[in-house]
Amino acid sequence: MSACEVSVIVPIYNAEEYLDECIRSIAAQTFQNIEILLVVQRGQDRSLEMSHEWEKRDKRIRVIVKEEKDRGCGPARDTGVENACGEYVCFVDADDTVSADFVEKMLQAVKDSGADIGECDYMKVRMATQSREYVSCTCIMGKKLDKKERIRLGGAAFWKLIIRKNLLLENGIRQPNVYGEDIATYPFLLQSANKIVGVEEALYFYRKGAKDSITSQGNRHIKLPRAFEALIDRYKNAGIYEKYVDELQAWVRRWMSRDLSLALTSLDDRAYAACLAEFNQYFKRTFQQEVKNEMLLGSYNLSRIVNKLDYIENPYNRINFSSIIAIADEGKYCFEITHKNRYREIMLQREKDNGFWNLMENIRPQYLFMDLLEERHDLVKISDRYITKSDAFDDAVVTAGCGLETVSRDSDECSELWERSFALFAEKVSRYIPLNRVIVVENYLTEAYSDGNAVFPFEDRAAIQKTNEILNKYYRYIKDKYSQIIVIEAYKAERYCTDIKYEYGCYPWHLNEWANIEIARMITRAISS
Repeated sequence: MSACEVSVIVPIYNAEEYLDECIRSIAAQTFQNIEILLVVQRGQDRSLEMSHEWEKRDKRIRVIVKEEKDRGCGPARDTGVENACGEYVCFVDADDTVSADFVEKMLQAVKDSGADIGECDYMKVRMATQSREYVSCTCIMGKKLDKKERIRLGGAAFWKLIIRKNLLLENGIRQPNVYGEDIATYPFLLQSANKIVGVEEALYFYRKGAKDSITSQGNRHIKLPRAFEALIDRYKNAGIYEKYVDELQAWVRRWMSRDLSLALTSLDDRAYAACLAEFNQYFKRTFQQEVKNEMLLGSYNLSRIVNKLDYIENPYNRINFSSIIAIADEGKYCFEITHKNRYREIMLQREKDNGFWNLMENIRPQYLFMDLLEERHDLVKISDRYITKSDAFDDAVVTAGCGLETVSRDSDECSELWERSFALFAEKVSRYIPLNRVIVVENYLTEAYSDGNAVFPFEDRAAIQKTNEILNKYYRYIKDKYSQIIVIEAYKAERYCTDIKYEYGCYPWHLNEWANIEIARMITRAISS
């Protein structure tokens, strides 16, 4: 084939449901001087036949059949690189699509800047709901990410990159045939580049939850340490391991935590425990460090903060969508509850079944991290029991043998009940850990969101302030009555606001990642002092 500037490499395995749409989006690129390499691994569907049909239709398309050995996304991409004629390569997974100007804008960015790598933002398309989430990979709140910040905050996926081909060849950068091949490669790729340029547009459309793709085959969670081993071996062989050991530790902790979140909703308790044990043993063996044991009670945002600490943040140890009144009330519920979202169902069942205390008994954590953002919700009284009327509860299917009564959060009944409940809660927690190991993160709903340049107030600011007054009363109660408990005044963090492009939605209960990082530092200082 004649020379081209960009080779677009598509690893394919059992992808017939999405393949035409994927290839069509690549073939329709505004920048035409490309070749499209379809690297097909034989499966049980028509993917190979469809690829050959496209090869006949478009002279820029070449089909490469990957045989049984070295099956996997990583080796398929490497085969594409070996056969690429382009000066630059980029990768598209067979169940995803790209915008029409994906190649044009990425190529222009690297050529204008002289960078080895271009990286764009992407849109996450959830298959279950067809909802879309904008994911920033290059810039957060107006601040561009440097290499170390990409390791802390960015994504590992190769499909949002354009790479100068010789960077891969000259540095021997290949993707191993392991679960998490991107995780095994991305930091070393960054380290090898002279410059990385970001394109602050969602040019790639990633299908989350697509079936039968290369990366969704079977339970591979327990094999993730193989990816870390491959990555660390790269650094050791290059003689630079000691120089980057802190970043590598942070990388391993981060991706273990993220993979455990996936494992929690896809594995049974026994398989999950085996996966966690494998992760912990690997971390201890590799870095000669004990894995810290923590519990979380509160908002999702709290987990984002703890994720910035020196912890493998274990989602099994979380209690979300629960409030103090419901946790302190240990009676039996006369209802059943299910939810279409598996994670939310787990959390709702924990509140119903007194799961907080079961975890406390089994885990005996070194620290309990808390915030009170879930106390923004009203309560539901079922017979003589209370449950949190969270957004997860509102979306659930509840089968009750008795009536449901809503108790307003701003009522006198709720205020009095909360103080009594917290006293019971604190007394029982102290049976498991000293209260000076309870870390209360004083989080509030944010009144504004920002793009890093301008700040915009939320429309329901008055309602937010009213809720925050209730939360403030609760936090003051803890400060006045329980001096042993460590309270972190998180709301004093600089840039305490919501990110307009936050992946999980621009809502007052989500902080931006820079604020989360600062709050994590505040916690570290408080614990170590």
